[in-house]
Amino acid sequence: MAMNIDMTIPGKASSPDRNTHQAPPSGDLRRSLINTWRNIKFLSRPLRIFLFDVVLIEGKEKYSGRRIKTLYIGETKPFSNKWGKLYTKFEAMLKVSTFQFIMDSIYSEYTKVSRAKNISGLDIHRVSQKYESQADMVFIDTESLFALPLKRSHYIVIPQLVSPRLKLADRWEAVLDSFSHKLNKKISRVLKYGYQFSPARSLHQFNYFYHSMYVPYTRKRFGKTATILSYDELKRFFDQGELFFLMRNDQVLLGTLKSFEQGCMLNICKAATGNSQPGMFKGASEAMDYYSILSAFEKGYRVVDFLWSRPFLNDGGLRYKLKWGAGIDKAHWPMTDIYFKPLRLNVGVKSFLAGNPFITKNREDFRGRVLLNTEASEMDIRNCLKYYQAKGLKGIDIFCAEGIRDGIGKKWEDRASGINIYDISASSHPHLDFCRR
Repeated sequence: MAMNIDMTIPGKASSPDRNTHQAPPSGDLRRSLINTWRNIKFLSRPLRIFLFDVVLIEGKEKYSGRRIKTLYIGETKPFSNKWGKLYTKFEAMLKVSTFQFIMDSIYSEYTKVSRAKNISGLDIHRVSQKYESQADMVFIDTESLFALPLKRSHYIVIPQLVSPRLKLADRWEAVLDSFSHKLNKKISRVLKYGYQFSPARSLHQFNYFYHSMYVPYTRKRFGKTATILSYDELKRFFDQGELFFLMRNDQVLLGTLKSFEQGCMLNICKAATGNSQPGMFKGASEAMDYYSILSAFEKGYRVVDFLWSRPFLNDGGLRYKLKWGAGIDKAHWPMTDIYFKPLRLNVGVKSFLAGNPFITKNREDFRGRVLLNTEASEMDIRNCLKYYQAKGLKGIDIFCAEGIRDGIGKKWEDRASGINIYDISASSHPHLDFCRR
């Protein structure tokens, strides 16, 4: 049976009604206890996690083909917990997947040149300085307590993950207006395909979702960077939240698991079946998210949290969530940050930075950081702002490694608040200018 939900095509006269009061949360005490325990675990991290590995990696940069070296301090492969590395299962998976994601963003192929194990967090700054002459850039994934010296050494702070969040307006028409124009046109077509959005409440349905959809789908989609929650962890979300299936011709195509906290609907995960004909999935992802947002709106929730995305502005997952009008916000759960510093701006490093603009963090504020690897024209600046500006970013810092055409930088800085354009082409230390701004 499909859920009794308004399937109005955008632009039609009929609009869904919204509860005038916030949907009553269930299990508030239990959620409060879970959040308190989550914060305690986070605050205890420096007592549990104070040993790290140091790896020097060399390989071909993905876009230029030039060989560059990266110093990485953190965790690079699965490990057994021991004193000094007492991670929870999720923390351990996130550590390793972060390393793999960063390496896959930099290299087409790479090897580990050297490795030192179990370095104390108190020695991270000294060890990083020791290796700086051998590397082209540094990534450090450590606890905030051990990162204090890094901030004084002009390391750029990158959030481990961000949470794109969509704030729901009081009228459904205003919610639709927050979607991108292209997305609204696609939704209009997709809703004619006869999809059904159905609640799945039985344990049998959850078991099917977890074992036959979530686990194989996540492994296939994310490969080595996959972070898979355990059965018990996902079951807790199922017990407190809602599981929905998207169906077509009575065949399950997608499943999505939702949780609810303080007027916010959290998209915990989404997964697809692997045994359906490809044509059946046309527009399925957009249909699932459309009905999920509509369901949250009708129940009176104020925010839809798409949960985690990597803080890279070209990342496909982040780009998709921003199309729905989501803004960039801090991760829903407390997390550590990544500390990054280029040690030189050679061809390979500039190619990596130009292909991977990212989000930086200064206290609670986020900004975009972009490097242009050719002489910046007005069209280049215009495209940067069009593609990378997003709700939740305080602004964008654009670094021009090959110079700026006359007057363009000043023109755009005057026009757009929060936009900074820097010409670092004539600098004797452009890598330091890229970090210090």
